Amino acid sequence: MKKGLLFLLIFLVSCSSDPVYKTGNYEEESDGRNGRVRVSVSIDEDGKIQRIDVVEHNETWDIMNNVSSQLGQQIIKYQHADIDVLSGATQTSSGYLDAVQKALEEAQ
Repeated sequence: MKKGLLFLLIFLVSCSSDPVYKTGNYEEESDGRNGRVRVSVSIDEDGKIQRIDVVEHNETWDIMNNVSSQLGQQIIKYQHADIDVLSGATQTSSGYLDAVQKALEEAQ
């Protein structure tokens, strides 16, 4: 009985909902509407997404600013890039999210 409870406790602790990434900065890119979108994702000492910067893009400045601001906040809040694209900026959002996801995969 005690072994069963210990196993269950260890299992539950290991099933944390927040992924933990390796500390560092990770750059990746993907296709946006007007070309490549390159991002840098910073992971802190606790393995959490701390910051996402757009390093390079050919998107309309206002659209990319809106995409990176809104989606970046959600990614940091939820600690993953499985976020819905922004309406009216689907291709730019998809490029941004795909680049961030690639960086996070590299950080695992």
